[in-house]
Order: sequence, then C-alpha cells, then structure tokens
Amino acid sequence: MPRQEEFETLPMRSGGRKVRFNPGALITATLIIAIIIFAVLIIKDALKKDSPDTPVLITDLYGNPYAPVTPTPTPPLRPQSEGDGLLPVFFSANTQEKVVAVTVQNADAKAISTLLDACSSLGARVTFFMKGEEIQTLAESVSIAYLSGHEIESRGMNAGVLSSLPDEALADELDAPATLMNIIAPGYVFHFLRTDNFDDDRDQRLSSFMSLRGYKGICRWSLNEPRSFDQVSPGQVINFDINSVKASRIVDVIRYLYDNSYRVVSLNELFDYESNLAD
Repeated sequence: MPRQEEFETLPMRSGGRKVRFNPGALITATLIIAIIIFAVLIIKDALKKDSPDTPVLITDLYGNPYAPVTPTPTPPLRPQSEGDGLLPVFFSANTQEKVVAVTVQNADAKAISTLLDACSSLGARVTFFMKGEEIQTLAESVSIAYLSGHEIESRGMNAGVLSSLPDEALADELDAPATLMNIIAPGYVFHFLRTDNFDDDRDQRLSSFMSLRGYKGICRWSLNEPRSFDQVSPGQVINFDINSVKASRIVDVIRYLYDNSYRVVSLNELFDYESNLAD
C-alpha cells in the first residue's frame, strides 16, 4: 500500500502505467538549486569587489561616503629636456626648501681664498665654473677649493661658443679641462657645462658630446649678481662674475642668505646628484 507522503496524480496514459509525484524529492531539488544560485551570486560579488575597475566606497569616521581625492603628482626637482637629443638646461630647482646654489666664474686666486674663508665659517658650498686654462693656472687654489668640499664645473677649455666648433675642436674643448681636473682629483667627472652663448643650449651635437663625457646638462642661472634680494626664492641658481663683483660682495650675499634662513649648497646638492668622483 502506498505511503502517506505519496499520492496518485490523475491517470496519465504512458504504457498503461500511472505516474506518481514525490513532493519530498521536489523540495530537495529546489533547495539544492537555490543553494547553487546563492553560491554563484556570492562568488560573483566577491570577484566584483576584487576587480581593479570597481570603485571603492570611501567613508569618513561616521560612515558618510565621500569622493576619493587623487593626489597631485609632485613636479620633478630637476628641469626636463626641451627636446629629443638635448640635455636639460639648469636655471633653478623645483623646491620650496630655502636653499640656493651660488656659482662663481672668472675667479682669481685671491677671490677664491676670500670665498673659501667665508664659506668655511658659514658652512656654505659654492660651485666654481672654470675654464681649462684657469684650472691649469690656479691648480693650487682649485685643489684647496675641491678638498674644502666645493664643486668645480667646466666652462670648456677657453669658453666661447662650443656648438660652432668642428668635432675635433669641440672634443678638445670638453676633454682638456677634464684631463687637467683629473690631475687634481683622479676620477673627477664634470656634471655641468657653462658656455658663452645660449645657442649652445639647443645644439644636439654638443649635447651628444657632453652626454658621452658624463655631463648632466648645461647650467645657466635664474639670478645674476643681485642688487636686491626681493627676487631671491628657493631653488635658484645665483651667479657672480668675479671680474665685475668683488669677492667681499659675494661674501655679503652669502651672509645675507644665511641670515634669512637660506642654505647655500653646491649644484650637485641642489639638484640631487652624486659626487663628481666617478665610481
């Protein structure tokens, strides 16, 4: 006799047999299908949360949602090249720190001595741009400046407009000062070049010659022999020509800068480059 949970449906003709309906089996099958669907939905939701394209809801301490803020990228400290095949031209560093670089050119032995004494008492580091013939003539002063922690950079052998020179003469203008400087400090590599013409800044051939010799770029300045300090701002390269400004004037400038919480550093430190000594 059939169990109570089974009952007969209306008679159906299927080979003369009656079809019986099992409600327990139907309920079981329905539950299994529901569980499978629920599991699939949970997995899809988890994968959606892990997707990098899915926006993440950000809330404050009280659970209130707010839009995420994309941080503004920090501009690079160093200047960028103005075109393919060109090295950067350095006028100033992009920094808010009260730091500047003082560069000096055409210095003689007496001026170098005066500057070194003042810098020693103030903790300043200046950068001397020197022609090869000056390095040769002032070798003792250059050596003392280098050993005192100051930076020596190149103006070529005789300065002038380097981009107008033929290849062999251009190579001599760059190689001769390096050879002389290596006598004073073996392994020394110039990082910056300064010439007498701004046309050199856009000459690809000169940049190629410089790059092969380890130069980072051409250095100009953003302030030249300032009479007023209203224009001084962080990151500037401030230049002095010793022929037109007495060494004592430069010392006064450096002292003024320190009195106003500025630090005077070398070009390498200002632009975050390594030492001029090759590894």
